[in-house]
Amino acid sequence: MVEALGSSTETQRLQLLQSYRVLNPAPSPTLEGVVRLAATLCDVPIAFVGFFDAEHQVFKAATGCPELRIPHKSALCTLTIAQTGLFSIADLQQRPEFRKHPMLRVMPGIRFYAGVPLISPEGIAIGTLALMDRQPRNLTDDQADGLFSLAGLILSHLNEQKNLQELRQIQRQQEKSDVELSRHSLIFDHIHDGLLVLDLGGRIIDCNPGASNLFGWSKAELFGKTIQCLHSPTSENMRSLAVVKAILNEKSWQAEDLFVRKDGTTGNAKISAVPLQSRGGQTIGILVIYHDISDRRLAELAWEHQKVALQAAERAAQEANKAKGEFLAMMSHEIRTPMNAVIGMTGLLQETPLSPEQRDFVDTIYTAGEALLTIVNQVLDFSKLESGNFELESYSFDLPECVENVLDLLAAKALEKGVGLFYRIAENVPMLVEGDGNRLRQILLNLLSNALKFTDKGEVTVAVSRVEPTGSNAAQALEQSNLVMVQFAVKDTGIGISAEQQAAIFRPYAQAEVSTARTYGGTGLGLSISRRLTELMGGKLWVKSSVGEGSTFFFTIAFRQVERSKFPLVQDIPLTQLEGKRLLVLDRNVIIQQFVRHQAQQFNMIAYSVSSPTEALNHLRHGDPIDMVFLDWDPGEMDSFHFSFSPSNA
Repeated sequence: MVEALGSSTETQRLQLLQSYRVLNPAPSPTLEGVVRLAATLCDVPIAFVGFFDAEHQVFKAATGCPELRIPHKSALCTLTIAQTGLFSIADLQQRPEFRKHPMLRVMPGIRFYAGVPLISPEGIAIGTLALMDRQPRNLTDDQADGLFSLAGLILSHLNEQKNLQELRQIQRQQEKSDVELSRHSLIFDHIHDGLLVLDLGGRIIDCNPGASNLFGWSKAELFGKTIQCLHSPTSENMRSLAVVKAILNEKSWQAEDLFVRKDGTTGNAKISAVPLQSRGGQTIGILVIYHDISDRRLAELAWEHQKVALQAAERAAQEANKAKGEFLAMMSHEIRTPMNAVIGMTGLLQETPLSPEQRDFVDTIYTAGEALLTIVNQVLDFSKLESGNFELESYSFDLPECVENVLDLLAAKALEKGVGLFYRIAENVPMLVEGDGNRLRQILLNLLSNALKFTDKGEVTVAVSRVEPTGSNAAQALEQSNLVMVQFAVKDTGIGISAEQQAAIFRPYAQAEVSTARTYGGTGLGLSISRRLTELMGGKLWVKSSVGEGSTFFFTIAFRQVERSKFPLVQDIPLTQLEGKRLLVLDRNVIIQQFVRHQAQQFNMIAYSVSSPTEALNHLRHGDPIDMVFLDWDPGEMDSFHFSFSPSNA
């Protein structure tokens, strides 16, 4: 007996039904013809072929009724599909169990029903061929036999379509395999690497043209050989059976070895092997890939030789640089000793009675000696910085005093050129610091000398301020080390530097341009030395400038702040007596007026400024009383105003 719907074979039935592809909506002319033939044969108005999916009966072909889709419980055919033979009810109204069957609501007035199951070769019922009429009736034996024959015709048609679909699927898979095989063959034939196919005995059964080109052997010559013939007899790694065994156990294998060509020459190859497997996953052969790395290996060997040569050259250069530094240091010392003697004796000679011509000669010798000594000192410093033998000192010193000392050295030169020279120190800058004061003087002296050299009018200023480093980590590191970052800005009103030239001026022996060297002189080492010194002292040096508007050189240095109690050499100067005093500043330079007023205000003084003796006299006669005067004026011009001052008669 065929199992009913929902039985243990339900899953198999649905899979089989899916393979027949009869649930798609496409019409089937063959089935429609069979249905019409069944209706004619049995002389009934209604006939249909129905298939059962998981929940419904689907009318695939019908005559005398629409193609329906009804639930299993509403279908009379559920009784037929559980049979192996004809299931027939002559008059549904005469059978109490069918008088209220759901099918009668779907198709009212139906009295007669007959159906035969459609049973597959696997013995599973997938549908029915059914007849219905609105009149009671019985089928004759011939009609019943004909109905069975038509059911067999339907199954033959379904199996034929199924076999045809499977055949088409196989054909598509074969075409796909042919395309894939063609693509693999194309890759196999055109890849540059050498490819060898081994059987499980380790013998070569195929190779690509790349292998023939690599080894110099034809495919016929390689056939039946083992890969060991392509290597040195002493190469243990390249025994064919060892490779096959490794592939079977590990599924992959790699090595790097020398290979031997047919002509006896050798090369280097990176070799890898992978299993060739059937569709069932069984290993049927080995693919061995030779990637020629001979050129790369030669390049590596050349690089190794070159690296050894570079290391030797680097050592030689370091030794030569060290010897150069030692030589320069020695020669600078040997030159500096007699130069000091020349400058010293020339200074003594200047103090003796000399004729004007002799004094001019002596002054020239003294100036040239000082210039030569400066050059020697710069060369010595630069050679030490280049060789890495430069050492900084660390001691406590007075920062304002250090700045003032440098300005004192250059005051005469500034006065001679008629250029103002002054400085300003911010209130938050510590007065006592620990660091290398001599190198700070050297940097300031170099920058200020350059500023005066390139400034013919105006002023040169030094502004000292305290700056906070960018980034919380840098600020925390300074605070933990008790360090402060001090910024110095040397500003002039000279010729300025173009943007293109600013990048070059910090290179050794470099100046802004050739005409600058001819006009102003210099070695071009000062800025390079200054930058390296600031970097050694934890800071940096940079410039902002525009042609015709002057330049400002900034540099920063990290100093350790020193408490006054730890610096006993400095004596506190009592300045409380200056508090409340009135100061009159007389200077034609407005910037100098601002600086002097600022310094006076730090001592709680009351400062007034004027730009001419006339304004000063007017203030003394009509303004607030004055306790002291700061003036920077030519005495000859003062006489023309008959200017005099006494606090007692002001």
